[in-house]
Amino acid sequence: MWARRDAGMKRSPSYRWDVGSMTIEKGGGIMRTDAKRSLGEELLHALQDGGPARRHILLVEDDPEIREALRLLLERKYDVLGVESGSELLEMLDGYEPLLVILDVNLPGRDGFTLCRTIRCSARHSRCPVVFLTARRDDESFVRCIEAAGDAYLTKPFEPAELQDTIERLTRPAA
Repeated sequence: MWARRDAGMKRSPSYRWDVGSMTIEKGGGIMRTDAKRSLGEELLHALQDGGPARRHILLVEDDPEIREALRLLLERKYDVLGVESGSELLEMLDGYEPLLVILDVNLPGRDGFTLCRTIRCSARHSRCPVVFLTARRDDESFVRCIEAAGDAYLTKPFEPAELQDTIERLTRPAA
């Protein structure tokens, strides 16, 4: 099932997420958070976790503030491994099987559409759900997402609950 959300919101250089007691603001370079662990600590935690298996999400976002905000939003339920480029994603996929991949479209090096096609061509990861989360709102980008075999297309700014619902829908075991 395809999902596209574009509520007709105006694009803005400012973002604000309220995640429980944490507030992350992007705009004028300000970011505040009550996070207990850094992104590097979270990555180590996810890779060294010897307890019950948590569900892992790979996040590819070149903006460090948005990447951190997404990690904070999702970390209560998932181990989120964030990288900033397609080459880092491909390195992670060599030894890792994520539950889901969240891709920005505009990335350094390979764009999100190319990365999605690469994931789909991989025998090991071809069924891994891919969610595009991008500032692009044009129809051409949406069509390219479909052509690349992405599973959902959400535009920034987005509603956190909508992203969480999309992840749950795409990762729910088949009945």
